[in-house]
Amino acid sequence: MTGAAETLTELSRRGVTIRVEGDNLRLGPRAALDDGLLARIREHKGEIIRLLAARKGGEGEVRSILPTRRCRACNSWLFWVSVYGAVACATCHPPASRSLVKSWYWLPQGEPKKTQ
Repeated sequence: MTGAAETLTELSRRGVTIRVEGDNLRLGPRAALDDGLLARIREHKGEIIRLLAARKGGEGEVRSILPTRRCRACNSWLFWVSVYGAVACATCHPPASRSLVKSWYWLPQGEPKKTQ
């Protein structure tokens, strides 16, 4: 995973919302950002903007692609990110090959279970 992708993953894990405004990034909530993460954001800013613009198709508010809730179908908490950037539930859609997996992601403990 690239430095920009890893930084976006960390931002998502912390619940940070990212807004691209021209050549600037707007991030919040501020309390979720520490000096180390801000330094990584500055280091990879150009690539982060390119990645978000490619996903969004332009400017606007974007949340990282990683899930913030359990799978709606099976209530699983384990997801995987493909080499193509897609995110899938590991239970409902297990990878056909390890070579397709860029990274694994599991929800932090304490995430509420799905209720209906």
